[in-house]
Amino acid sequence: MRITQSTKIYATCDSLYAAKEMSVFLGKVFSSDPLLITDNKEDACIILGEADENFLLPKNDGFCILCDGRRLQIYGSCVRGTLYGVYDFLERFAGIRWFTPDVTKIVHMDSIYIGELRKIDEPAFLYREPDFLDAARDPDFAARLRVISRRQTEKHGGFLRYANPHVHTMNYYCPPKKYYDEHPEYFALVNGERLKEGGQPCLTNPEVLKIVTEAVRENLRNDPTANILSISQNDCDGWCECENCKAIDEEEGSHAGTLIRFVNSVAEALEGEFPNVLFSTLAYRYSRTPTLKTKPRDNVTVRLCTIEECFMHALDECEVLAWPFCNMHNSEHTMYEEIESWGKISKNVFMWDYVVNFANYIMPYPNYKAIVNNMKIFAANGVKGMFSQGNRQSLGGDFAPLKVYMLSKLMWDPNCDIITIANEFIEYVYGKASKYISEYLQMIYDHVQDNDIHIGIYEMPSKLRLTDELILKADNLFDEAEKAADSEHSKKYVRLARLSVKYLHLWNADNGEEIKEQCSEFLKEIDELGVTHISQFPTLDISRGNLENGFGPFKSQKDYWARIGGIVTKDGCK
Repeated sequence: MRITQSTKIYATCDSLYAAKEMSVFLGKVFSSDPLLITDNKEDACIILGEADENFLLPKNDGFCILCDGRRLQIYGSCVRGTLYGVYDFLERFAGIRWFTPDVTKIVHMDSIYIGELRKIDEPAFLYREPDFLDAARDPDFAARLRVISRRQTEKHGGFLRYANPHVHTMNYYCPPKKYYDEHPEYFALVNGERLKEGGQPCLTNPEVLKIVTEAVRENLRNDPTANILSISQNDCDGWCECENCKAIDEEEGSHAGTLIRFVNSVAEALEGEFPNVLFSTLAYRYSRTPTLKTKPRDNVTVRLCTIEECFMHALDECEVLAWPFCNMHNSEHTMYEEIESWGKISKNVFMWDYVVNFANYIMPYPNYKAIVNNMKIFAANGVKGMFSQGNRQSLGGDFAPLKVYMLSKLMWDPNCDIITIANEFIEYVYGKASKYISEYLQMIYDHVQDNDIHIGIYEMPSKLRLTDELILKADNLFDEAEKAADSEHSKKYVRLARLSVKYLHLWNADNGEEIKEQCSEFLKEIDELGVTHISQFPTLDISRGNLENGFGPFKSQKDYWARIGGIVTKDGCK
Protein backbone atom coordinates (compact mmCIF):
# COMPACT_ATOMS: atom_id res chain seq x y z
CA MET A 1 0.00 0.00 0.00
CA ARG A 2 1.28 3.45 -0.93
CA ILE A 3 0.25 6.51 1.11
CA THR A 4 0.65 9.91 -0.54
CA GLN A 5 -0.67 13.44 -0.14
CA SER A 6 -3.78 12.43 -2.06
CA THR A 7 -4.66 9.57 0.33
CA LYS A 8 -7.95 10.11 2.16
CA ILE A 9 -8.70 9.35 5.81
CA TYR A 10 -11.98 8.14 7.28
CA ALA A 11 -12.59 8.23 11.04
CA THR A 12 -15.40 7.29 13.39
CA CYS A 13 -16.94 10.20 15.29
CA ASP A 14 -14.84 9.66 18.40
CA SER A 15 -11.60 9.39 16.38
CA LEU A 16 -11.75 12.72 14.56
CA TYR A 17 -8.93 14.24 16.60
CA ALA A 18 -6.74 11.24 15.76
CA ALA A 19 -7.61 11.79 12.10
CA LYS A 20 -6.70 15.49 12.29
CA GLU A 21 -3.36 14.68 13.88
CA MET A 22 -2.61 12.08 11.21
CA SER A 23 -3.74 14.43 8.45
CA VAL A 24 -1.61 17.35 9.63
CA PHE A 25 1.57 15.42 10.31
CA LEU A 26 1.43 13.39 7.09
CA GLY A 27 0.96 16.70 5.29
CA LYS A 28 4.20 17.91 6.89
CA VAL A 29 5.98 14.71 5.85
CA PHE A 30 4.79 15.14 2.25
CA SER A 31 5.43 18.93 2.34
CA SER A 32 1.80 19.42 1.43
CA ASP A 33 -1.50 20.55 2.87
CA PRO A 34 -3.08 18.22 5.43
CA LEU A 35 -4.56 15.04 3.96
CA LEU A 36 -8.28 15.06 3.29
CA ILE A 37 -10.57 13.62 5.97
CA THR A 38 -13.67 12.21 4.29
CA ASP A 39 -17.00 11.03 5.64
CA ASN A 40 -17.21 8.50 2.80
CA LYS A 41 -15.62 5.32 4.10
CA GLU A 42 -15.49 3.70 0.66
CA ASP A 43 -13.44 6.61 -0.65
CA ALA A 44 -10.74 6.29 2.04
CA CYS A 45 -7.61 4.16 2.25
CA ILE A 46 -7.00 4.88 5.94
CA ILE A 47 -9.71 3.85 8.44
CA LEU A 48 -9.42 5.07 12.04
CA GLY A 49 -11.38 3.93 15.09
CA GLU A 50 -13.29 1.04 13.54
CA ALA A 51 -12.38 -2.32 15.05
CA ASP A 52 -11.82 -5.47 13.02
CA GLU A 53 -14.14 -8.15 14.43
CA ASN A 54 -11.81 -10.86 13.14
CA PHE A 55 -8.78 -9.56 15.01
CA LEU A 56 -7.93 -8.96 18.65
CA LEU A 57 -9.26 -6.07 20.68
CA PRO A 58 -6.31 -4.62 22.64
CA LYS A 59 -6.38 -3.97 26.38
CA ASN A 60 -5.75 -0.82 28.40
CA ASP A 61 -4.57 1.94 26.03
CA GLY A 62 -3.45 -0.54 23.39
CA PHE A 63 -4.10 -0.42 19.66
CA CYS A 64 -4.12 -2.51 16.49
CA ILE A 65 -2.60 -1.58 13.15
CA LEU A 66 -3.79 -3.70 10.21
CA CYS A 67 -2.96 -3.44 6.52
CA ASP A 68 -4.12 -5.84 3.81
CA GLY A 69 -2.17 -4.12 1.06
CA ARG A 70 -5.09 -1.90 0.04
CA ARG A 71 -6.27 -0.27 3.26
CA LEU A 72 -4.69 0.76 6.52
CA GLN A 73 -6.82 0.30 9.65
CA ILE A 74 -5.94 1.66 13.11
CA TYR A 75 -8.16 1.22 16.16
CA GLY A 76 -7.72 1.08 19.90
CA SER A 77 -9.32 -0.32 23.02
CA CYS A 78 -10.63 3.20 23.63
CA VAL A 79 -10.49 6.63 21.99
CA ARG A 80 -6.98 7.34 23.23
CA GLY A 81 -5.90 3.87 22.08
CA THR A 82 -6.74 4.81 18.48
CA LEU A 83 -4.92 8.12 18.95
CA TYR A 84 -1.85 6.30 20.28
CA GLY A 85 -1.99 3.94 17.32
CA VAL A 86 -1.82 6.93 14.98
CA TYR A 87 1.21 8.31 16.80
CA ASP A 88 2.89 4.90 16.72
CA PHE A 89 2.29 4.66 12.99
CA LEU A 90 3.70 8.15 12.41
CA GLU A 91 6.80 7.27 14.42
CA ARG A 92 7.45 3.88 12.88
CA PHE A 93 6.55 4.51 9.24
CA ALA A 94 6.90 8.28 8.80
CA GLY A 95 9.94 8.80 11.04
CA ILE A 96 8.33 11.56 13.12
CA ARG A 97 9.70 12.21 16.61
CA TRP A 98 8.17 14.49 19.23
CA PHE A 99 11.27 15.18 21.31
CA THR A 100 10.10 18.28 23.20
CA PRO A 101 7.08 20.58 22.92
CA ASP A 102 9.07 22.81 20.56
CA VAL A 103 11.31 20.27 18.81
CA THR A 104 9.68 17.83 16.38
CA LYS A 105 11.64 15.80 13.86
CA ILE A 106 9.95 15.57 10.45
CA VAL A 107 11.43 13.34 7.76
CA HIS A 108 10.33 14.59 4.35
CA MET A 109 9.36 12.00 1.74
CA ASP A 110 7.07 11.69 -1.27
CA SER A 111 5.20 8.59 -0.13
CA ILE A 112 5.07 5.86 2.49
CA TYR A 113 4.92 2.18 1.55
CA ILE A 114 3.33 -0.42 3.84
CA GLY A 115 3.10 -4.12 3.23
CA GLU A 116 0.66 -6.52 4.82
CA LEU A 117 0.65 -5.91 8.55
CA ARG A 118 -1.16 -7.23 11.61
CA LYS A 119 0.16 -5.63 14.77
CA ILE A 120 -1.19 -5.28 18.29
CA ASP A 121 0.59 -3.17 20.91
CA GLU A 122 -0.30 -2.62 24.55
CA PRO A 123 1.45 -0.58 27.25
CA ALA A 124 3.21 -2.19 30.17
CA PHE A 125 1.43 0.19 32.56
CA LEU A 126 -2.20 1.25 32.61
CA TYR A 127 -1.38 4.64 34.18
CA ARG A 128 1.66 6.56 32.85
CA GLU A 129 2.55 10.03 34.13
CA PRO A 130 6.04 11.56 33.87
CA ASP A 131 5.53 14.56 36.12
CA PHE A 132 7.75 17.17 34.47
CA LEU A 133 6.59 20.54 33.22
CA ASP A 134 7.03 19.69 29.52
CA ALA A 135 4.44 16.92 29.75
CA ALA A 136 2.32 18.45 32.51
CA ARG A 137 1.64 21.78 30.83
CA ASP A 138 1.23 20.59 27.22
CA PRO A 139 -1.55 18.00 26.85
CA ASP A 140 -1.01 17.62 23.09
CA PHE A 141 2.68 16.85 23.59
CA ALA A 142 1.90 14.39 26.39
CA ALA A 143 -0.59 12.56 24.17
CA ARG A 144 2.01 12.29 21.40
CA LEU A 145 4.32 10.64 23.91
CA ARG A 146 1.41 8.37 24.94
CA VAL A 147 1.47 9.54 28.56
CA ILE A 148 -0.82 11.52 30.85
CA SER A 149 -1.12 15.24 31.35
CA ARG A 150 -3.77 16.31 33.83
CA ARG A 151 -4.76 18.98 31.30
CA GLN A 152 -5.85 16.43 28.71
CA THR A 153 -9.46 16.64 27.62
CA GLU A 154 -12.09 14.62 25.77
CA LYS A 155 -10.33 15.11 22.42
CA HIS A 156 -7.32 13.19 23.78
CA GLY A 157 -9.60 10.38 24.88
CA GLY A 158 -9.47 11.51 28.50
CA PHE A 159 -7.25 9.61 30.91
CA LEU A 160 -7.33 7.65 34.13
CA ARG A 161 -7.99 10.66 36.33
CA TYR A 162 -7.66 11.13 40.08
CA ALA A 163 -10.34 13.09 41.88
CA ASN A 164 -9.14 16.12 43.81
CA PRO A 165 -7.33 16.21 46.10
CA HIS A 166 -4.70 14.06 44.43
CA VAL A 167 -2.95 12.64 47.53
CA HIS A 168 -2.53 12.95 51.34
CA THR A 169 -6.26 13.29 51.78
CA MET A 170 -7.13 12.17 55.32
CA ASN A 171 -7.40 15.70 56.70
CA TYR A 172 -9.50 16.68 53.69
CA TYR A 173 -12.10 13.98 54.37
CA CYS A 174 -11.90 14.21 58.17
CA PRO A 175 -10.70 17.76 58.90
CA PRO A 176 -9.35 18.39 62.42
CA LYS A 177 -10.57 21.99 62.26
CA LYS A 178 -14.12 20.69 62.00
CA TYR A 179 -14.03 17.73 64.38
CA TYR A 180 -11.12 17.86 66.82
CA ASP A 181 -12.47 20.23 69.46
CA GLU A 182 -15.59 18.16 70.09
CA HIS A 183 -14.17 14.76 69.15
CA PRO A 184 -10.44 14.46 69.79
CA GLU A 185 -10.96 10.68 69.84
CA TYR A 186 -11.32 10.84 66.04
CA PHE A 187 -7.60 11.53 65.77
CA ALA A 188 -4.37 9.66 66.41
CA LEU A 189 -3.26 8.85 69.92
CA VAL A 190 0.51 9.40 69.99
CA ASN A 191 2.51 9.16 73.21
CA GLY A 192 -0.72 9.40 75.19
CA GLU A 193 -1.99 12.55 73.41
CA ARG A 194 -4.61 12.98 70.69
CA LEU A 195 -3.00 15.01 67.90
CA LYS A 196 -4.80 17.86 66.20
CA GLU A 197 -1.86 18.53 63.88
CA GLY A 198 0.98 16.40 62.58
CA GLY A 199 -0.85 13.10 62.71
CA GLN A 200 -3.45 10.79 61.18
CA PRO A 201 -7.07 9.97 62.02
CA CYS A 202 -7.83 7.06 64.31
CA LEU A 203 -8.66 4.50 61.64
CA THR A 204 -10.45 2.07 63.96
CA ASN A 205 -12.96 4.65 65.17
CA PRO A 206 -16.30 3.74 63.51
CA GLU A 207 -17.40 7.38 63.37
CA VAL A 208 -14.28 8.30 61.39
CA LEU A 209 -15.14 5.55 58.90
CA LYS A 210 -18.66 6.95 58.50
CA ILE A 211 -17.39 10.53 58.09
CA VAL A 212 -14.82 9.60 55.47
CA THR A 213 -17.17 7.29 53.57
CA GLU A 214 -19.83 9.98 53.23
CA ALA A 215 -17.28 12.65 52.30
CA VAL A 216 -15.83 10.40 49.61
CA ARG A 217 -19.33 9.63 48.32
CA GLU A 218 -20.10 13.34 48.03
CA ASN A 219 -16.81 14.03 46.26
CA LEU A 220 -17.45 11.33 43.65
CA ARG A 221 -21.03 12.48 43.08
CA ASN A 222 -19.71 15.99 42.43
CA ASP A 223 -16.98 14.69 40.11
CA PRO A 224 -18.51 11.89 38.00
CA THR A 225 -15.58 11.80 35.53
CA ALA A 226 -13.04 10.72 38.17
CA ASN A 227 -11.69 7.18 37.75
CA ILE A 228 -9.57 7.06 40.91
CA LEU A 229 -9.98 8.64 44.33
CA SER A 230 -7.24 8.82 46.94
CA ILE A 231 -7.90 7.93 50.57
CA SER A 232 -4.36 8.31 51.82
CA GLN A 233 -2.39 9.25 54.90
CA ASN A 234 -1.40 12.83 55.61
CA ASP A 235 2.15 13.74 54.64
CA CYS A 236 3.59 13.05 58.08
CA ASP A 237 3.97 10.24 60.59
CA GLY A 238 1.74 10.25 63.66
CA TRP A 239 -0.06 6.94 63.20
CA CYS A 240 -2.53 6.07 65.92
CA GLU A 241 -1.29 4.05 68.91
CA CYS A 242 -4.67 3.45 70.56
CA GLU A 243 -5.38 -0.08 71.75
CA ASN A 244 -7.49 -1.04 68.71
CA CYS A 245 -5.16 0.44 66.07
CA LYS A 246 -2.09 -1.00 67.72
CA ALA A 247 -3.62 -4.49 67.87
CA ILE A 248 -4.44 -4.50 64.14
CA ASP A 249 -1.04 -3.17 63.11
CA GLU A 250 0.69 -5.81 65.22
CA GLU A 251 -1.51 -8.53 63.74
CA GLU A 252 -0.74 -7.34 60.21
CA GLY A 253 2.96 -6.75 60.86
CA SER A 254 2.68 -3.24 59.46
CA HIS A 255 1.12 0.15 60.08
CA ALA A 256 -0.50 -0.43 56.70
CA GLY A 257 -2.81 -2.82 58.54
CA THR A 258 -5.23 -0.22 59.84
CA LEU A 259 -4.93 1.78 56.63
CA ILE A 260 -5.73 -1.08 54.22
CA ARG A 261 -8.63 -2.32 56.35
CA PHE A 262 -10.03 1.22 56.52
CA VAL A 263 -9.75 1.86 52.76
CA ASN A 264 -11.16 -1.60 52.01
CA SER A 265 -14.22 -0.72 54.11
CA VAL A 266 -14.80 2.55 52.24
CA ALA A 267 -14.29 0.84 48.88
CA GLU A 268 -16.73 -1.94 49.76
CA ALA A 269 -19.38 0.54 50.94
CA LEU A 270 -19.18 2.59 47.74
CA GLU A 271 -18.50 0.04 44.99
CA GLY A 272 -22.22 -0.45 44.26
CA GLU A 273 -22.71 3.23 43.45
CA PHE A 274 -19.28 3.68 41.84
CA PRO A 275 -18.41 0.32 40.24
CA ASN A 276 -15.78 1.78 37.90
CA VAL A 277 -13.84 3.80 40.47
CA LEU A 278 -10.57 2.65 42.02
CA PHE A 279 -9.97 3.70 45.61
CA SER A 280 -6.32 4.54 46.02
CA THR A 281 -4.10 4.70 49.08
CA LEU A 282 -0.39 5.02 49.77
CA ALA A 283 2.26 2.63 50.95
CA TYR A 284 4.44 5.50 52.10
CA ARG A 285 7.16 5.68 54.72
CA TYR A 286 5.63 4.11 57.86
CA SER A 287 2.94 2.27 55.84
CA ARG A 288 5.15 0.88 53.06
CA THR A 289 5.47 -2.67 54.48
CA PRO A 290 2.80 -5.04 53.06
CA THR A 291 0.14 -6.49 55.33
CA LEU A 292 0.40 -10.11 56.47
CA LYS A 293 -3.30 -11.04 56.48
CA THR A 294 -5.51 -8.45 54.79
CA LYS A 295 -5.31 -8.07 51.03
CA PRO A 296 -6.38 -4.87 49.27
CA ARG A 297 -9.75 -5.34 47.57
CA ASP A 298 -9.86 -5.57 43.78
CA ASN A 299 -11.15 -1.99 43.60
CA VAL A 300 -8.34 -0.69 45.83
CA THR A 301 -5.06 0.61 44.47
CA VAL A 302 -1.92 0.68 46.61
CA ARG A 303 0.54 3.36 45.51
CA LEU A 304 3.99 2.39 46.80
CA CYS A 305 6.42 5.32 47.21
CA THR A 306 10.18 5.06 46.79
CA ILE A 307 10.93 8.33 48.61
CA GLU A 308 13.63 6.98 50.97
CA GLU A 309 15.88 5.49 48.32
CA CYS A 310 19.13 6.32 46.60
CA PHE A 311 18.27 7.21 43.00
CA MET A 312 21.69 6.76 41.45
CA HIS A 313 21.34 2.98 41.48
CA ALA A 314 18.63 0.44 40.74
CA LEU A 315 16.53 -0.89 43.61
CA ASP A 316 17.78 -4.46 43.19
CA GLU A 317 21.41 -3.45 43.71
CA CYS A 318 21.31 -0.71 46.33
CA GLU A 319 19.96 -0.68 49.89
CA VAL A 320 21.19 2.79 50.87
CA LEU A 321 18.55 5.06 52.40
CA ALA A 322 19.10 8.71 51.54
CA TRP A 323 18.96 11.78 53.76
CA PRO A 324 16.81 12.64 55.69
CA PHE A 325 15.05 9.26 55.70
CA CYS A 326 18.15 7.44 56.89
CA ASN A 327 17.54 9.20 60.24
CA MET A 328 13.87 8.26 60.48
CA HIS A 329 11.68 5.23 61.08
CA ASN A 330 12.02 2.77 58.20
CA SER A 331 11.06 -0.72 57.21
CA GLU A 332 12.97 -3.87 58.04
CA HIS A 333 12.72 -4.81 54.36
CA THR A 334 14.28 -3.31 51.26
CA MET A 335 12.12 -1.45 48.77
CA TYR A 336 12.82 -4.16 46.22
CA GLU A 337 11.46 -6.80 48.60
CA GLU A 338 8.38 -4.74 49.33
CA ILE A 339 7.61 -4.21 45.64
CA GLU A 340 7.68 -7.99 45.25
CA SER A 341 5.50 -8.53 48.33
CA TRP A 342 2.84 -5.96 47.43
CA GLY A 343 2.70 -7.46 43.93
CA LYS A 344 1.79 -10.82 45.44
CA ILE A 345 -1.19 -9.56 47.46
CA SER A 346 -2.57 -6.69 45.38
CA LYS A 347 -3.98 -6.65 41.85
CA ASN A 348 -3.53 -2.90 41.54
CA VAL A 349 -0.08 -1.74 42.61
CA PHE A 350 0.87 1.72 41.40
CA MET A 351 4.32 3.25 41.92
CA TRP A 352 5.07 6.77 43.04
CA ASP A 353 8.69 7.03 41.95
CA TYR A 354 10.99 10.05 42.18
CA VAL A 355 13.23 11.24 39.36
CA VAL A 356 14.48 14.66 40.46
CA ASN A 357 16.37 16.33 43.30
CA PHE A 358 13.76 18.59 44.89
CA ALA A 359 16.29 20.48 47.01
CA ASN A 360 18.33 21.52 43.98
CA TYR A 361 16.47 21.07 40.70
CA ILE A 362 19.38 22.35 38.63
CA MET A 363 22.34 20.42 40.05
CA PRO A 364 23.64 17.40 38.07
CA TYR A 365 21.49 14.38 38.80
CA PRO A 366 22.62 11.39 36.68
CA ASN A 367 19.86 8.96 37.67
CA TYR A 368 19.59 7.23 34.29
CA LYS A 369 20.52 3.77 35.56
CA ALA A 370 17.82 3.89 38.23
CA ILE A 371 15.21 5.19 35.78
CA VAL A 372 15.84 2.40 33.26
CA ASN A 373 16.39 -0.58 35.55
CA ASN A 374 13.69 0.32 38.07
CA MET A 375 11.07 0.53 35.33
CA LYS A 376 11.87 -3.08 34.42
CA ILE A 377 11.60 -4.08 38.08
CA PHE A 378 8.20 -2.41 38.40
CA ALA A 379 6.83 -4.11 35.28
CA ALA A 380 8.21 -7.52 36.28
CA ASN A 381 6.33 -7.31 39.59
CA GLY A 382 2.95 -6.55 38.06
CA VAL A 383 2.82 -2.82 38.74
CA LYS A 384 -0.17 -1.29 36.91
CA GLY A 385 0.50 2.44 37.20
CA MET A 386 3.57 4.69 37.01
CA PHE A 387 3.84 8.19 38.41
CA SER A 388 7.40 9.51 38.13
CA GLN A 389 7.53 12.74 40.11
CA GLY A 390 9.83 15.31 38.57
CA ASN A 391 9.93 19.09 38.37
CA ARG A 392 6.50 20.33 37.30
CA GLN A 393 7.15 23.79 38.72
CA SER A 394 9.59 25.03 36.13
CA LEU A 395 11.64 24.46 33.03
CA GLY A 396 15.24 23.66 33.73
CA GLY A 397 16.50 20.87 35.88
CA ASP A 398 19.19 18.43 34.93
CA PHE A 399 18.33 17.26 31.37
CA ALA A 400 14.61 17.20 32.18
CA PRO A 401 13.53 17.10 28.48
CA LEU A 402 15.64 13.99 27.87
CA LYS A 403 14.26 12.30 30.99
CA VAL A 404 10.65 13.04 29.99
CA TYR A 405 11.28 11.43 26.61
CA MET A 406 13.01 8.39 28.12
CA LEU A 407 10.31 7.93 30.75
CA SER A 408 7.53 8.04 28.18
CA LYS A 409 9.16 5.28 26.14
CA LEU A 410 9.92 3.13 29.18
CA MET A 411 6.40 3.51 30.57
CA TRP A 412 5.05 2.01 27.38
CA ASP A 413 7.74 -0.65 27.00
CA PRO A 414 10.34 -1.06 29.78
CA ASN A 415 12.37 -3.35 27.50
CA CYS A 416 12.66 -0.89 24.62
CA ASP A 417 16.10 -0.04 23.21
CA ILE A 418 16.45 2.97 25.48
CA ILE A 419 20.10 3.66 24.59
CA THR A 420 19.23 4.08 20.92
CA ILE A 421 16.18 6.17 21.86
CA ALA A 422 18.24 8.47 24.12
CA ASN A 423 21.00 8.84 21.55
CA GLU A 424 18.47 9.76 18.87
CA PHE A 425 17.09 12.48 21.16
CA ILE A 426 20.55 13.87 21.92
CA GLU A 427 21.68 13.84 18.29
CA TYR A 428 18.63 15.71 17.01
CA VAL A 429 17.93 18.13 19.88
CA TYR A 430 21.57 19.17 20.36
CA GLY A 431 22.62 18.89 16.70
CA LYS A 432 26.35 19.30 16.13
CA ALA A 433 26.81 19.89 19.85
CA SER A 434 25.56 16.36 20.61
CA LYS A 435 29.00 14.72 20.87
CA TYR A 436 30.02 17.14 23.63
CA ILE A 437 26.71 16.69 25.43
CA SER A 438 27.08 12.90 25.23
CA GLU A 439 30.61 13.07 26.60
CA TYR A 440 29.50 15.28 29.49
CA LEU A 441 26.59 12.97 30.37
CA GLN A 442 28.84 9.90 30.29
CA MET A 443 31.48 11.64 32.41
CA ILE A 444 29.07 12.61 35.20
CA TYR A 445 27.35 9.23 35.11
CA ASP A 446 30.68 7.33 35.27
CA HIS A 447 31.89 9.51 38.15
CA VAL A 448 28.84 8.65 40.27
CA GLN A 449 28.89 4.94 39.42
CA ASP A 450 32.67 4.48 39.73
CA ASN A 451 32.80 6.25 43.10
CA ASP A 452 29.72 4.52 44.55
CA ILE A 453 27.96 7.81 45.24
CA HIS A 454 24.44 7.61 46.69
CA ILE A 455 22.03 10.50 46.27
CA GLY A 456 18.38 10.87 47.22
CA ILE A 457 15.86 13.57 46.42
CA TYR A 458 16.87 16.21 48.98
CA GLU A 459 20.62 16.50 48.48
CA MET A 460 23.17 19.26 48.16
CA PRO A 461 25.60 19.47 45.18
CA SER A 462 28.57 18.69 47.44
CA LYS A 463 27.20 15.14 47.81
CA LEU A 464 28.32 14.52 44.21
CA ARG A 465 31.98 14.91 45.27
CA LEU A 466 32.85 16.51 41.95
CA THR A 467 36.50 17.51 41.70
CA ASP A 468 37.76 20.85 40.38
CA GLU A 469 39.33 18.93 37.51
CA LEU A 470 36.04 17.32 36.54
CA ILE A 471 34.13 20.61 36.74
CA LEU A 472 36.78 22.25 34.55
CA LYS A 473 36.37 19.48 32.00
CA ALA A 474 32.60 20.01 32.09
CA ASP A 475 33.12 23.72 31.43
CA ASN A 476 35.36 22.93 28.47
CA LEU A 477 32.81 20.51 27.01
CA PHE A 478 30.05 23.09 27.26
CA ASP A 479 32.31 25.73 25.71
CA GLU A 480 32.67 23.44 22.71
CA ALA A 481 28.97 22.58 22.73
CA GLU A 482 27.96 26.24 22.61
CA LYS A 483 30.32 26.84 19.69
CA ALA A 484 29.00 23.82 17.80
CA ALA A 485 25.27 24.39 18.38
CA ASP A 486 23.86 24.88 14.88
CA SER A 487 20.15 25.67 15.38
CA GLU A 488 18.02 27.82 17.61
CA HIS A 489 16.72 24.81 19.50
CA SER A 490 20.19 23.29 19.99
CA LYS A 491 21.51 26.62 21.32
CA LYS A 492 18.58 26.84 23.74
CA TYR A 493 18.91 23.30 25.07
CA VAL A 494 22.69 23.53 25.41
CA ARG A 495 22.23 26.65 27.53
CA LEU A 496 19.57 24.92 29.66
CA ALA A 497 21.87 21.95 30.21
CA ARG A 498 24.83 24.16 31.14
CA LEU A 499 22.88 25.71 34.01
CA SER A 500 23.81 22.64 36.08
CA VAL A 501 27.52 23.42 35.85
CA LYS A 502 27.00 27.14 36.42
CA TYR A 503 25.00 26.24 39.51
CA LEU A 504 27.97 24.24 40.82
CA HIS A 505 30.20 27.30 40.48
CA LEU A 506 27.73 29.40 42.49
CA TRP A 507 27.51 26.73 45.14
CA ASN A 508 31.28 26.51 45.52
CA ALA A 509 31.95 30.27 45.47
CA ASP A 510 32.65 32.38 48.55
CA ASN A 511 30.40 35.32 49.40
CA GLY A 512 31.51 38.72 48.15
CA GLU A 513 31.27 41.01 45.16
CA GLU A 514 32.43 38.31 42.75
CA ILE A 515 29.68 35.87 43.74
CA LYS A 516 27.12 38.69 43.70
CA GLU A 517 28.02 39.41 40.08
CA GLN A 518 27.88 35.69 39.20
CA CYS A 519 24.46 35.38 40.83
CA SER A 520 23.19 38.37 38.89
CA GLU A 521 24.32 36.82 35.60
CA PHE A 522 22.77 33.51 36.59
CA LEU A 523 19.42 35.14 37.33
CA LYS A 524 19.52 36.98 34.02
CA GLU A 525 20.09 33.74 32.15
CA ILE A 526 17.39 31.71 33.90
CA ASP A 527 14.94 34.55 33.19
CA GLU A 528 15.87 34.45 29.49
CA LEU A 529 15.40 30.68 29.41
CA GLY A 530 12.10 30.72 31.30
CA VAL A 531 13.38 28.91 34.41
CA THR A 532 11.31 29.97 37.41
CA HIS A 533 12.45 27.60 40.20
CA ILE A 534 15.83 26.31 41.27
CA SER A 535 14.33 24.31 44.14
CA GLN A 536 10.97 23.00 45.29
CA PHE A 537 11.70 24.67 48.62
CA PRO A 538 12.26 27.40 49.67
CA THR A 539 9.98 29.71 47.73
CA LEU A 540 11.13 31.32 44.52
CA ASP A 541 11.08 34.77 46.14
CA ILE A 542 13.42 33.66 48.93
CA SER A 543 15.77 31.87 46.52
CA ARG A 544 15.79 34.81 44.17
CA GLY A 545 16.34 37.31 46.98
CA ASN A 546 19.34 35.42 48.24
CA LEU A 547 20.79 35.14 44.76
CA GLU A 548 20.30 38.84 44.11
CA ASN A 549 22.09 39.64 47.36
CA GLY A 550 25.04 37.49 46.35
CA PHE A 551 24.57 34.81 48.96
CA GLY A 552 24.28 32.09 46.35
CA PRO A 553 21.71 29.30 46.67
CA PHE A 554 23.30 27.76 49.74
CA LYS A 555 21.95 30.16 52.38
CA SER A 556 18.32 29.69 51.39
CA GLN A 557 18.68 25.91 51.24
CA LYS A 558 20.45 25.78 54.59
CA ASP A 559 17.76 27.88 56.26
CA TYR A 560 14.97 25.70 54.90
CA TRP A 561 16.44 22.32 55.77
CA ALA A 562 17.48 23.52 59.22
CA ARG A 563 13.81 24.31 59.89
CA ILE A 564 12.73 20.75 59.15
CA GLY A 565 15.29 19.37 61.56
CA GLY A 566 18.12 18.37 59.24
CA ILE A 567 21.76 19.12 59.88
CA VAL A 568 22.99 20.92 56.78
CA THR A 569 26.56 21.91 56.07
CA LYS A 570 28.16 22.97 52.83
CA ASP A 571 29.57 19.45 52.64
CA GLY A 572 26.08 17.96 52.50
CA CYS A 573 23.23 16.77 54.72
CA LYS A 574 23.55 14.61 57.81
